[in-house]
Amino acid sequence: VLHPFVFADPTTSRFRMYLTIRQGERWTIGLTESDDGLTWEPARSVTPTTLDLAAPAVTYASGAYQLFAQRRDADGWTTVRLTSLDGLAFTEI
Repeated sequence: VLHPFVFADPTTSRFRMYLTIRQGERWTIGLTESDDGLTWEPARSVTPTTLDLAAPAVTYASGAYQLFAQRRDADGWTTVRLTSLDGLAFTEI
């Protein structure tokens, strides 16, 4: 597990842990969920796998989730923001 960020989700009353995971040749943001904060489901990707992303932080406000992460491109790592209505599938803004 790299860069875990635990979030008490107000819409689901569950704990969500967003983290950096490796998928093939890319880094991406994964999600695992828990009812009690002790037992976690297997992680799954929640961001486009065409991007190298790492180090997530998530907020929820005004009916949407905002994910801030580091994206790697030819110039190095930069901070980006992605959004989601359900916290399960994010797209870059």
